[in-house]
Amino acid sequence: EQTTFLASGRRGYPNIVFRQYGSDVRASDLNSSEVTAKVTHHLSGNQRLSLAGFYGWDTYENRVEGMGGIQLANSIRWGNTAANVRWVGVAPPSLFFYASAIYTRYGFDAEHRFSGIGDGASEEFVSDYRIEDLAVRAHAEYFYDEYHTVLAGFELVRHRMAGKISEFSSQVSPMAFEGVAPWELAVYFQDQWRLVPSVLAELGARATSFIARQGSFSAVDPRFSLLVSPQDDLRLFSSFSAVNQFVHPYRHSGIFLFYPSIFLYPSDENVRPSTSLQVSLGMEKSFRENRYRLAIETFYRTTQNLHEFVYDSTGATTLSDALMLGDGNVYAIEVTMDKRQGDISGSARYSYSWSSNRFGGLN
Repeated sequence: EQTTFLASGRRGYPNIVFRQYGSDVRASDLNSSEVTAKVTHHLSGNQRLSLAGFYGWDTYENRVEGMGGIQLANSIRWGNTAANVRWVGVAPPSLFFYASAIYTRYGFDAEHRFSGIGDGASEEFVSDYRIEDLAVRAHAEYFYDEYHTVLAGFELVRHRMAGKISEFSSQVSPMAFEGVAPWELAVYFQDQWRLVPSVLAELGARATSFIARQGSFSAVDPRFSLLVSPQDDLRLFSSFSAVNQFVHPYRHSGIFLFYPSIFLYPSDENVRPSTSLQVSLGMEKSFRENRYRLAIETFYRTTQNLHEFVYDSTGATTLSDALMLGDGNVYAIEVTMDKRQGDISGSARYSYSWSSNRFGGLN
C-alpha cells in the first residue's frame, strides 16, 4: 500500500526497415536500447522517497567503398546512465522541499577505419568522450504569506571529463584533455512578491563557484521579472537575467554535425567562461470573452566570450590552442494570434530573429 514500482525497457530494430538493396551492398546497422526503473515509497505524512535509474545505449555502423578499392568503416556508439535518490515532502501548511543525490554519465566512441590504402595498409581515427557527474541538490519553497513566496536551494556537483577528438572527426587537428575534475557549487534565492493584486514581481540571484586545478571562477547571476495585469483581459510582462556558463559544448564541423555526439569541456585559465545578459518584454490581450488572444513578445541578448574553433590550427594539440573568443548579439520578436473556443480553434504565429557573432581573428 505504501510502495510502488515501475520498470520498462525498449529495443529498437530500425535496421530491419532499411533493407539491403543489392547483394554486394552491406546495409547500415543502427541499434537502440534503453531500460528505466523507479521505486517510490510513501513515508509518514506527505513525504516520499524514490530511487530511479536509466540506462540507454545506441550504436551505428556502416561501410563505404570508394575508388581504387579503398573502404571506410564507421562505428559510432553513445549512451547515457543515470541514478537518482530523491526525497520529497510537504510540511503543512506552507513548506515544500526536496533533496536529491544524483549520478549521471554520458559517453561516446567514434572509430573510422580506412583500409585498402597502398599495399593493403589501413589507417584508423578514434574519438571518444565521457563526462560523469555526482550531484547533491536541495530545494525548498516557503509560502510565507499571501504576498511572498520564497524559493531557495543549493547544488554541489563534481564533474569528471576526459576525451579526445581525431583530426578526421573535427576537421582540425587532434585535440584532447585528461584529468579534469572540477567542482561546481551554486546557491540560489528568489522571492515571488505580490505588491498589489495586479502586480507580481520575482527577484532573485544565483551565486556559483567553479573550482578546478586548471582554474577557478565565481559569479553572481541576478534574476528579475515583473507581471502587471491592469485588466482581467490584459497582461504585461518583462524579465531580466544573467547567465555565466562554465561548461561548454564543442561546436564545429566534422562528425559533430552528423551524429548525436556531444563533447563538453570546462572553463580554465585559457578557456574563459561565457557570460550573457537577456532582457524580454511582452504583452497578452484577450478579446470577445477570452475566445481570441493576441500575444507579442520580444527579447534581446548579448553574450561575451563566445567560443569558436579555427580551421587552420594545424599545430593545436589541446582545445585551448584552437579556441577563439568573440561576442554575439541576438534579438527577436514573435506575434501570436489564438482562437481558443468554437467549432474551429487554432493559432497563427509570426517570428523574426536576427543574430550576429564577431570574432576578432575571423571578421
